[in-house]
Amino acid sequence: KDWSNQYNFLMKMVRDKPNYHGSYIHLGQYYLEKGMYDKAEEMFLEAEKRISIFEKFIVYNNLGAVYVKKGEYEKAIDYFLASIENNREYFRAYYNLALIYFELGDYEGSLQAVLEAIKYEKNDAYSYNIAALSSHFLGRTEDALFFIDKAIELSPDNEGYKKNKNLILGYR
Repeated sequence: KDWSNQYNFLMKMVRDKPNYHGSYIHLGQYYLEKGMYDKAEEMFLEAEKRISIFEKFIVYNNLGAVYVKKGEYEKAIDYFLASIENNREYFRAYYNLALIYFELGDYEGSLQAVLEAIKYEKNDAYSYNIAALSSHFLGRTEDALFFIDKAIELSPDNEGYKKNKNLILGYR
């Protein structure tokens, strides 16, 4: 029965290893994907109690994701910044921070955060796409074209990136 589905398996992990932070992180991610944000938050907070100080960046990033989904952007920003403070090279926290800033219309903040993400993960097409859009909305067309071309180079089949390039060119 424990192997019959993902939820049962994850619950078995929590039962069998109640002090292992990874069990709570995996269950939290499951709840996050299912849209059960309060339960996800609860699991990530349980993981935080059990994880070493050196690995808290993972939990903080996941809590930030929960708060984005709940529309609590300031709280999400605080957790993404805490993740970055805990591990300066964790590109996902920078990327997630860039997405929030972009959503809030802070294109300069978005660009700065995503450039940090790119510094630590040079092959992430999503980051280049956000850099392109942020640059575009800041009126930096040449930078936007450079970033969107890099996104397309890394992910040539992504039609969204090609549409974004057309958007940028339309404002040139």
